Amino acid sequence: MDYKSEYDRILKAVYDEKLYADKHLDRDTFASHMNLSRHTLNRILSSNTDGLSFPQWMNNIRIQRAGELLQDEPGKTIAKISEEVGLTPDNLRRLYRQKVGVTPSEYRYKKG
Repeated sequence: MDYKSEYDRILKAVYDEKLYADKHLDRDTFASHMNLSRHTLNRILSSNTDGLSFPQWMNNIRIQRAGELLQDEPGKTIAKISEEVGLTPDNLRRLYRQKVGVTPSEYRYKKG
């Protein structure tokens, strides 16, 4: 199996179908949706993400998408953005600070 092309297919589905918005999405459900076994999904992610687990990988995608929304839609509330990326406002704030170094509000203020 070509793990790189499978990874590309997975990423395309995550973004095209906005799967990151499902806050209840777990590895097993996602693997099934992608017609993969849990084991195969783990191997694909591991070989393409420096060993990130499914939750870590999905949260990275959510944070990246939140950053895009913060920049592209300045009138949208942080609460609405958090909902659109499948996180609670508190989780978005915490994860965004961990990954980016500032809160979503601070990021928006600096960009504005």
